[in-house]
Amino acid sequence: MAMTFDEFVKKYKGKGIDFDKAYNVQCFDLANQYNRDVIGCGMFTGLYARQIYEDFDRQAVKGYFTRIKNTLSFVPKKGDIVVWGGSLNGGADTTTFRYWILYLVNLVLSVWVSAGFAKILLNAYDGEEPSFSVFGELLPKLGGLIGVNFMVAVCYCIPLVLGFIVLSIGAGASAVSFNLADPYSFGHFMGQAFGGVTGILFLVLLLVSLYIALRLMFAVYAYVEDSSIGVMGAVRKSWTMTQGNMWTILLCILMIIVLNLLGLIAFIIGVFVTMIITMFMTVAMYRQIKEGEEIVIVEE
Repeated sequence: MAMTFDEFVKKYKGKGIDFDKAYNVQCFDLANQYNRDVIGCGMFTGLYARQIYEDFDRQAVKGYFTRIKNTLSFVPKKGDIVVWGGSLNGGADTTTFRYWILYLVNLVLSVWVSAGFAKILLNAYDGEEPSFSVFGELLPKLGGLIGVNFMVAVCYCIPLVLGFIVLSIGAGASAVSFNLADPYSFGHFMGQAFGGVTGILFLVLLLVSLYIALRLMFAVYAYVEDSSIGVMGAVRKSWTMTQGNMWTILLCILMIIVLNLLGLIAFIIGVFVTMIITMFMTVAMYRQIKEGEEIVIVEE
């Protein structure tokens, strides 16, 4: 016998619900528990709760509900299931023009700010007084900085994309019916995708992607120091600098990872300190490799 709404609230108020016994307690579980106990129907499906509304027409249980668009005058009634949009509560409503404008602005700002801090640290390493005026100096170079970041991303993303294509081929028919919210579907997909040759190829392509990312990690530093070399010149500079230095770079990256993990353990706030230290470590590694390269050139 189905519960009333009040009985449901009384039973579950203050309790976590793990309806599908997967991914621990989720808001999706609350909605599906409500379906079973009060409505007397099956499950909603999807990865995010917002898909209950966004993918309503594909929901098997849509016959039990009416989708109502929120307006300024609409007030939910007792028993309604309210679904927050993707742009609320830290989500991302990728269907709106505003989202993509804000995303692009955020992307450009992150490129500018990260380049600015790189320049400050490079100056500090050279014994100069840190100054935020470097951000203004980098504004005319912003187009080039975006270009460098874009080229680096393209280079290491190509093998990554190929890897996921290989996984999809390996998954076969299971990729069509794949549902991350369903642990059985997820397990079948993973078994099909990573089993045999396709799984090995994916791991190889993943390693290639990581290798390229490490080889091009100094491209932004090179452009920040000397923008006259151009976008492709910065990419080539990083590739040349890292040649023969991969073990040094890997050791430094390992130290950075360990240091930041220690920062997280140290009451989490410690990671802000370790992040600054590790950024300076990267700058120091760049400078030392560059200086070593210049010495070799002079000797030859």
